[in-house]
Amino acid sequence: MDPCRQRDKMPNLSSGPIPRVTRAGRHRGYGVQELDGQKRLAGPGLPSREPVSVMVSGGPWPGRLSKMCLGYVGEQGEAQIYESHRRGPAALRELLCHGDKGPCGGGKAGAPAPRKAPQNEL
Repeated sequence: MDPCRQRDKMPNLSSGPIPRVTRAGRHRGYGVQELDGQKRLAGPGLPSREPVSVMVSGGPWPGRLSKMCLGYVGEQGEAQIYESHRRGPAALRELLCHGDKGPCGGGKAGAPAPRKAPQNEL
């Protein structure tokens, strides 16, 4: 087998990166930051959009992030997440966000769907 292709294969993750990063302790330092009226995830490795702002971290956030990551692994599978990551940010966003109506769609999470206008009966 071509050594370059071998290198591109997904590593054995049974005790590797995904189980390690989903432990709640790994999410310390992450939290929610409000920027331009929108709440965004903030923490190490994420782009900083404003030099000075208030960030809420700790408390329930490490556990929430861990639960969310484990949910993605359970729903999509490690191999599919890894392959999307290798293809680039757009592919990973498409996989995890499920388009505009998914968790990245900009609407409030857990908010009820907008009420449909009643149809006039004839």
